[in-house]
Amino acid sequence: MTNLQRRLIVLTFVLTWLLGPLLIMGNCSGWNEGSMTVASCVVDVRLARDLADLLYGVVLISAFFLGIPILAYLAACIVLTGLVNRHLRKRYPPDMQPGHPTSMPWI
Repeated sequence: MTNLQRRLIVLTFVLTWLLGPLLIMGNCSGWNEGSMTVASCVVDVRLARDLADLLYGVVLISAFFLGIPILAYLAACIVLTGLVNRHLRKRYPPDMQPGHPTSMPWI
């Protein structure tokens, strides 16, 4: 695995966990704080509605807890990204990459 491939995997991981909730919340509109449900979604799938309800609820709770749940989510994303990067570095070390001078032990 090349360095570029590893970076693309990590970037995909980061974009999924950071932009995914924003896309889910942007898909739905008309969230009611009393019933904790959305009124309508562009892509009306039960899973998307439930995830949007959950995410809007987390945002509402974060408003009363000074944003700590959102900061905890961001911290978890950073830690998980570091763990994925470390796992990829251990599994595919730089000296074992094809084309690297030390990847051919018979030379």
